[in-house]
Amino acid sequence: MNRFYIILMAAVLCGTAACKRIDPEPQNILRMHAWRLKSATVEPAISVNGRETTNLFEADPSGCLANNFTLMFGSDSTYHVSSNGPLCDMVNGPSKWQQRDNLLTLSASVYTIRAIDNSKMILERDEQIQALNRKTTYIYQAEDK
Repeated sequence: MNRFYIILMAAVLCGTAACKRIDPEPQNILRMHAWRLKSATVEPAISVNGRETTNLFEADPSGCLANNFTLMFGSDSTYHVSSNGPLCDMVNGPSKWQQRDNLLTLSASVYTIRAIDNSKMILERDEQIQALNRKTTYIYQAEDK
């Protein structure tokens, strides 16, 4: 019977050691990963070339957001942006970031953190697009730095 408990305990320890550490603090999670933008949607829809869409990638397919837009947060309260879009290398950096509770400030823009863990981050922001106030949702995927 003792052998059973020893084997069980060894299995639990090995399983625990194999798990990736999950940090509950958003600031620490932000700094642990590079964050690649997977989708950017807006409500209500916007007009692009005469048709309605909620997908901001469709609004500007050659723009920065639609071309591997990535955020990287540093421990010195700065962040860097990268993208493969034309002219996106002209973005000055680094810029300042700050996180308090569920609010994330990137330069002067404030986002609400709707969800964050070691695999994805969902940010929302109210902004004016095409002369209307709209809610924009950005979904990022965590990647290794």
